[in-house]
This record gives sequence, C-alpha cells and structure tokens, in this order.
Amino acid sequence: AEWEMGGLPWWLLKKKDIKLRERDPYFMERVEKFENAVADQVRDLTVANGGPIIMVQVENEYGSYGIDKPYVSAIRDMVRRNYPDVALFQCDWSSNYLNNGLDDLVWTMNFGTGANVDQQFESLKKERPDAPLMCSEFW
Repeated sequence: AEWEMGGLPWWLLKKKDIKLRERDPYFMERVEKFENAVADQVRDLTVANGGPIIMVQVENEYGSYGIDKPYVSAIRDMVRRNYPDVALFQCDWSSNYLNNGLDDLVWTMNFGTGANVDQQFESLKKERPDAPLMCSEFW
C-alpha cells in the first residue's frame, strides 16, 4: 500500500468520476475482481490449508484517509468471503483506529522508530484490553 496511489492501478483514473476507497460501484467491482484473483492464487497457502498465511489485512491506514465504516465493512466482507478461516486485521495509527475500527477484526498499529512503543501499545490496550498487541507496520 506504500506504492503510487496506495497500490491501486493507475488505469482506475481513466474513469473521470471514480471515487477511490469509497463504495463507488465501479471501484468496488474492480476491487472484488482483484481480491478474487489474488485469493485464487494464495487461498491454498493459508494456515487453514497447512500454509504459512496466518492473517489477511483489510484496507490500510484508512483512518488517515477518511471515516467510512460501511466502506471498511464492505472490504472486510469481500476479504472474508475469500478467506473464511483466517484471522483478518486492520492497521492504523493510534490517533485514527477508532475512526473505522471494526469489532470483529484484530486491530494492529503503525508507528516508527521515533514513537514511544509503550505509549502506542497502551493506547491500543485502553481501547481493546483483550486484544493482542501488534505493530504490523514499523518504519
């Protein structure tokens, strides 16, 4: 997701009125095609099938982009259809995870070398006391 346009293909912008990372029907249809194609390639590699994939991420740092739980929920549902037996997680900054955090996903954090790690995990623990403490993007 750290690539140009968040990893989204440039050709999506050929449609002038597209709304990226929203429930725009054109966008969601293409996301679903992509998600399904990736799942067809890696589904057999999930832990449920004896493989190394133990978790799948739903969106990335969406709280920095917007507030739209219905959109994040739609992406989660799409991913869940492809990976029914794998833990799903979402990654965000500690200042943003309440914006779009879904209760049925594992919340993970994003921070870098300048962060106070204890403080970061304490903020997550305050919101999700029984959840695992995990930084899925450390830079």
